[in-house]
Amino acid sequence: AATEGRPELVGVTATTPTVPLAGDLAARVKAALPGVTVVVGGPHATALPERTLREYPAVDIVARGEAERTLPALLEALAADDRSAALAQVPGLAFRADGPGGDVVDTGIAAPTRDLDTLEPPARDLLPMERYRSVDADRFSTLLAMRGCPCTCVYCAVPEVFGRRMRYRSPARVVAEMGEVYDRWGIDFFSFLDDTFTTRRRWVLEFADAME
Repeated sequence: AATEGRPELVGVTATTPTVPLAGDLAARVKAALPGVTVVVGGPHATALPERTLREYPAVDIVARGEAERTLPALLEALAADDRSAALAQVPGLAFRADGPGGDVVDTGIAAPTRDLDTLEPPARDLLPMERYRSVDADRFSTLLAMRGCPCTCVYCAVPEVFGRRMRYRSPARVVAEMGEVYDRWGIDFFSFLDDTFTTRRRWVLEFADAME
């Protein structure tokens, strides 16, 4: 069981430029906490799961695509008597069937969440929000209002990770989250992480109305 300062699982995200750092971090985690399970997600691991596992042996499992549904199922599978068999039933994973050097089992990319309003907001209360700063504000927070992109740019991984079908949170839910962040932490500067914020003009206008 996990204890304070000694988790059972450590999760890391990585883009292609940062995956060497993620691999190094995974190795450091393994050295400090033998037996811990290291999971890597993000665009690079989603697109290249076998390569990620091959190049970074300290990574135990790759989480592919959106992980809100995958991670809870992953935790249940890790508690099973036959972990490999249980993991093989979880969509959105790649892992070595028999530990280091074993064949890679890839269960495919997890199906995206169609209704983003069903997802809980980030657990910011678990984070040191006072430490999050940007070049434009002493305190800020990030937001995500939509996922997906209909384009097929060769240099971009967004369709690979989030799909080509656009999915939107309701403008009212986004504004309500902003209000909660302001009320709890006094933050009034937000950075939207959306890759395609202005794709649907009507949504942007509805968001502006909700802000007013």
